[in-house]
Parts: sequence; C-alpha cells; structure tokens
Amino acid sequence: MNRSVIDPAFTGLIKQLVYLDENSTMLLDKFYPKFNRERKEIEELMNNYSERLEQIVRNFKSDILQSVVLIGSRVTALNVLDGLNETYTIVLPQHSDIDPYMVSYYSPIGRQLLLNQLGETITVTTPASTYDLTICKIEFLIY
Repeated sequence: MNRSVIDPAFTGLIKQLVYLDENSTMLLDKFYPKFNRERKEIEELMNNYSERLEQIVRNFKSDILQSVVLIGSRVTALNVLDGLNETYTIVLPQHSDIDPYMVSYYSPIGRQLLLNQLGETITVTTPASTYDLTICKIEFLIY
C-alpha cells in the first residue's frame, strides 16, 4: 500500500486543499471585503499556496513538511535583531485568536512566513516594526 494514502499529514493536506477551494471566496469576503491592493495580494498568495500544495500532494514525501512553511506548520525562527527564538503556528484566520503564537496566514507574519523554506531569512514588516527572522525549524502539525 502506498504510504502517502495512509499518512495523516497527507490526508490533512488534501483536506486543506478542499477547504481552501470551497471557502477561499468566503474567507476573502469576510476578512478583505474591499476589492483593493491588499485583497489582490492575498488572492495571489493563496493561489500560489494552492498550486504549491497541489505539487506537494502529487509528489508527497513526508520530509517536505519539515522544509517548507504551510498552513499547519509550527515555525521556530531566530529573530536576528535580538537573537531570541520565536515560535509561530500558521493557522486559518478564524483560529488565530486562540493563542498569540497561532498566527493567521493573513497576518503580516503569517503571510511572510508562508511558503518560505528552512534556513531562509525573511524580512518581516508589521505595523509596529521591521525585523529579520531566520527559519530554524519547521514542524507540520496535523491541522
């Protein structure tokens, strides 16, 4: 039997694809009701995300889940400015209020982490500041 068929992570990725396909317009309308530049950027990000997720599912190997940031990834990143590790879990927008370290993929940090790879340094721009994070560890949670 093909391992990917019974792997819970594989099943979770399939569920994610279906959920995003069925709910992307509703989520956009709820969180970005105005047709402006920011909504367009989110649409583009989510189209890129869905395409990448389809590629991962087609060629599924569980080690990919520790190398790229997906919805459901717990990311440990080094804040280059202060040398401290920060851990975030990338979640759907409706789950981000549960815990301050569960960030929506719509949030500034979530957007900028999504689809990046282990070892990459990214510049995060939030309303409060701009800083660099180096992605040190990625764990995919069955989300």
